[in-house]
Amino acid sequence: MAWLESGRIVGNFAGALRSWVIELPQRLYWEVRDLLSPWRETPQSDAIRFRVLFVCFGNICRSPLAEQVFRQKLANIGLASVVGVDSAATSSWNIGNRPHWKARACAARHGLKIGHLRARLFTRVDFGRFDRIVVMDRGNREDVLRLAIDPESPARVGLLLDFAGGGEIPDPIYGDVAEFEKVFHQISAGCEGLVADVAREVERRATNAANPSP
Repeated sequence: MAWLESGRIVGNFAGALRSWVIELPQRLYWEVRDLLSPWRETPQSDAIRFRVLFVCFGNICRSPLAEQVFRQKLANIGLASVVGVDSAATSSWNIGNRPHWKARACAARHGLKIGHLRARLFTRVDFGRFDRIVVMDRGNREDVLRLAIDPESPARVGLLLDFAGGGEIPDPIYGDVAEFEKVFHQISAGCEGLVADVAREVERRATNAANPSP
């Protein structure tokens, strides 16, 4: 009935408005906090031997979190100077924006900072720039592969959770703290497996460079 549908629409709108009002102080806090933080480009080392790119839909939640989690894990095993890391979006909606405030808050709870990052768009050029392109869900993978430049390109693209038993990492942008925490731990588990895989590849390349084939 029309009046029931109207009531449902009003109820949904009221719920969304209530959530917006409740979250407003937190959002303002993170916006002001990061507005006062300088935007610093991450310097690239001349010793980079391997490059990893994390990709999600908007590059404001999952992929920037993965970028910083992965950087931290690389630093823990002494590979931060030889592995380049970046993140990108498959959509242009948020280009130039810093990560979502909920993602920034999630990162801070785990001792990480992502407020200096800015969303950028994934392009065909990235297939030539990165050795591994890591996506969060199958939709991201399909979007990335639409831009594949050669038959070998798909081999570089994989799901992050392929390194932690399989599965997809859902977009938490409309979720609460618990949902962001769940996604963070999925990302951390995936990055743990990925960093071990990359470490082996870096070692293999270093060995091949030291002992070139005749």
